[in-house]
Amino acid sequence: MGVQQLCWLLRRLRRGLDGDKRATVDWGKFQTGRFKLFLWEAFITGSAKTDSDIGDARKAVQTFVDALPDPRQANAVTCEKPVSIAGTALLWSGWSSDLALLRKAVLVLKP
Repeated sequence: MGVQQLCWLLRRLRRGLDGDKRATVDWGKFQTGRFKLFLWEAFITGSAKTDSDIGDARKAVQTFVDALPDPRQANAVTCEKPVSIAGTALLWSGWSSDLALLRKAVLVLKP
């Protein structure tokens, strides 16, 4: 269900923006300023969980902010040959046409 929700959310977000509409899961590319949206994943489990989805989302955002200026240093998950759900959603919603996104690892941050 979450994959479908992400696809629809990204498509709706893209429709609401003017001008160049490109997104990435690559922090280095995002920092160039050529992309409007950066996707990453939060891994909120165990003692990091709060009592609500909103609380978990706040914790995820705070984890990202705390990892700046280079959140790649806090990446919690690595994978040799990933299948990227985020990349699939970016392709489906029109944010990108780069098929390499299907195999691009996504930054995962864990509090």
